[in-house]
Amino acid sequence: MKQIALQLFSIKNLSHEHPDGLRETLRVAAGLGYNSVEFAGYFGLTIDEIKEELKKNDLSVTGAHIGIAEFENNYAETAKGLKELGAYSACVPHAKFETAEEWADFGKRLNVIGKKLREDGILFGFHNHVIEFGKFDDKRIIDIIFESCDPENVFLEFDTRHCAVAGVNPVAYAMKYKGRIPVLHARDTDMKDDTAVGAGVVDFAAVTREACGINAYVVENGNIGFNLDQLRESAAFLKTL
Repeated sequence: MKQIALQLFSIKNLSHEHPDGLRETLRVAAGLGYNSVEFAGYFGLTIDEIKEELKKNDLSVTGAHIGIAEFENNYAETAKGLKELGAYSACVPHAKFETAEEWADFGKRLNVIGKKLREDGILFGFHNHVIEFGKFDDKRIIDIIFESCDPENVFLEFDTRHCAVAGVNPVAYAMKYKGRIPVLHARDTDMKDDTAVGAGVVDFAAVTREACGINAYVVENGNIGFNLDQLRESAAFLKTL
């Protein structure tokens, strides 16, 4: 069975505000129908404490969003934590640069990290936002990045919502990066607000077919604080694909 993971940023209010913090966040994720999670910070818990909570809630770890500086400045400890959690993947969640050359250099930096992580048995990727569908000389930033790194070292954690909002067809981009999307950031929209996955404009059946090789879906929903029903519906929908 494919991993159906919740990006915990979607319920970050619990990690910040609930007395039990990340422990409650993991309990809620499991209760919503997810069998895995993607971290966006550990909120003060040790790796051993997190492992205990994961076991308690029967959750695996699809991955974690971790800034590139943590890999470049503290690779050994960062990779050690991911390995101890049994993470399938890790992704840099965002970046911002001003020139095509800087974006290309960023891709090369990702490649260096990805090669190390691959040797450590963890997949490494980059998660797109709307900005990466902008262009320099008719070439999209997302293509500049991924042409600057090797497919075996860096995958695209394809965020379908950001692609659609950028005015680009998610199915076409899934086809373009066929075989390079082992983890899909399943996020849907009505072009104004986030919706439950499958209730918006993104054709996830077609994206899945064209991406060819998705092993995990990671749901994110930006309606933080009032999205639990949408998150539950998203998990149920993805189990039908």
